[in-house]
Amino acid sequence: MQAMHVLVVEDEPNNREIAVISLASAGYRVTACANGAEAVERCAADRYDVVLMDLAMPVMNGLEATRRLRATPGTCDALIMAVSGCTEPHERQSGLEAGCDLFLAKPYRRKTLLNLLAEALGRRALAGT
Repeated sequence: MQAMHVLVVEDEPNNREIAVISLASAGYRVTACANGAEAVERCAADRYDVVLMDLAMPVMNGLEATRRLRATPGTCDALIMAVSGCTEPHERQSGLEAGCDLFLAKPYRRKTLLNLLAEALGRRALAGT
């Protein structure tokens, strides 16, 4: 069975590297980019099972990128996990309204990221989506 393909969208290089290492060491196939515009381009060119989407980025933020991914056939079914240092309830709600499936607050622990992802993927598998 082929490993799940995850796109990490994060403008801060250290955060991007930590996410990539965490996911790759858990067996995921990982690709990374630095903003929402790059994420939309990459998703148009390749299939991702999961998109780990920072919300606050230059060029195109994660909310707009998520809206575009959800509106595009072929990319609209990826599991999108919003990641943000802004943890106010309205921030979480904005992510969900844009089309994110999950919200993960920064800073996060590797174990929290992996558990949340495994749980969400498991639920999707049980639902048949």
